[in-house]
Amino acid sequence: MAERGGDGSGRLVSRPRPSVAARWIGAAAATLVWLLAARIAGPCDLYDQAQPKTIGYTTDVVVNDRWILPYSLGVEPATKPPLYNWVAAGPVAAFGFDSTLAHKLPSVLALVGTWALVLLAGWRWPGGAVTLGATAAIMLVAQYPVFKLGYLARPDMLLTLLMAVSWVAATTLMMSRADDAGRRRTLWQVLFWGGIAFGALTKGPAVLTLLVYTPIAARVIAGRWGAVTRVGLWGLPLALVPVAAWLYGVWRVDPVHLREELWFQEIYGRVTGTGREGSREGTVSLLTDGGNVVAYFVVRFLPWSVLAIFGIWDAWRTRRDDHAAWPRGAAIFVIVVIVFFSVSAGKRADYIAPAYPAAALLAAWSWQRRTAGWGRWGPSLLGVAAVTALLTLTVHNERQPVAPAAGFGDELVEFARAANAEIARGPAPVEFLWIGETPVQAVMGFSQAPGKPALDARIGAGRPFWVVAGRKTSDPGDFAAWAHLRRPVRVEPRIRSKELPRTRGWPVQISLFRVEPAAQPQ
Repeated sequence: MAERGGDGSGRLVSRPRPSVAARWIGAAAATLVWLLAARIAGPCDLYDQAQPKTIGYTTDVVVNDRWILPYSLGVEPATKPPLYNWVAAGPVAAFGFDSTLAHKLPSVLALVGTWALVLLAGWRWPGGAVTLGATAAIMLVAQYPVFKLGYLARPDMLLTLLMAVSWVAATTLMMSRADDAGRRRTLWQVLFWGGIAFGALTKGPAVLTLLVYTPIAARVIAGRWGAVTRVGLWGLPLALVPVAAWLYGVWRVDPVHLREELWFQEIYGRVTGTGREGSREGTVSLLTDGGNVVAYFVVRFLPWSVLAIFGIWDAWRTRRDDHAAWPRGAAIFVIVVIVFFSVSAGKRADYIAPAYPAAALLAAWSWQRRTAGWGRWGPSLLGVAAVTALLTLTVHNERQPVAPAAGFGDELVEFARAANAEIARGPAPVEFLWIGETPVQAVMGFSQAPGKPALDARIGAGRPFWVVAGRKTSDPGDFAAWAHLRRPVRVEPRIRSKELPRTRGWPVQISLFRVEPAAQPQ
């Protein structure tokens, strides 16, 4: 049963009784717990989605204090701003380099924060009640992109939270009265510009979508372009300060990397298709792949994308007043994000993750409008759809379809732990050779350039040391044979991983060797 009350506009709206509200919040929380349990207890996937690089950057921050421009494997400078690694550094230092959860904790916290923001934002919608927010929170969690990104050592989920905060703040400010002032407005302005500043330090130019959204929202929601000043234009230079400071720091460390990688490859090259991060077809894909981003949204956000599209349609059919402001704001933001990333030669599905919180709210709003007279059938059908989606995603995750072999990620982490335990029993310097693009070195807590020069120096020094080396298919494939060709030494294999499928630069097998000087002849 629901009780009726005013929403401040003279119109009666339905608000659930406390017991009903608690059940809705409980259902939304259950979907979040399901996602986290399925991903945390599921197979380790640290090898996937460029996570080895992110993990390598975080390890470098902790080990070498390189906060401005961290390196992966000690030789590859970061190609993304470092906020994710700054947040992960504390948990990794506290719980260990081999803690998968510690490396992914920024994404987990961002997932929980985004879920809570969507839950609370439902109260601000037309006839807002906890049921709308809870429905949106369920839809946010029970879909593939968030199921994946919410437990991935990549910056996308953190960016999604920060941009969602800025979007909510901007929309709230557009709905405020022109003469509103005081601490509340200032707080929303700080949240708006803070989300942009920290979002830029997370994944760079993606936050420009908010600067596109804001003037459009001023015209559509507030009725005039000049309302854009409600976000407090004083915040723009303040938001630029931390970004400019980081860019200046990178310039001081490596100006060539700033120009060639962070600007050309990561931004200009992606947009124009002229860089390696663009597309195989080059600049022409600006036109030929125009529909890809829309397809990503429709397919990956199923089953809720259909409802979100209906919600966009409903937002423009609704009479223009305060009750249409939130749906129209959400519709504008979703469209801006999709169009923004469509006008680029390089297109990836993860780019549009910041659109999903607003899309979930639109889908929930559309769902409630269409099921208002269904009684208990509406919540029941929603529950069936959410459980089906989560069950499908959980089974898919357990089957590890992108893994080279079952248990691949767990095997790498277990090898790293066993190797560290063996090294602890006989402390000595550690070097790496032929480990490819694996996260093993970072998970062991090392960040240095692997390769032959360091090994030659260690062998020449005549003191014991450890080597973590991959086995190649070429001759000599094993480190022991290679070392004997360089100089007489005693090489003892201590731990070997299982044989690994050779793919994407992975070695066939990884082993830990103890290297000691050869006995001198009497």
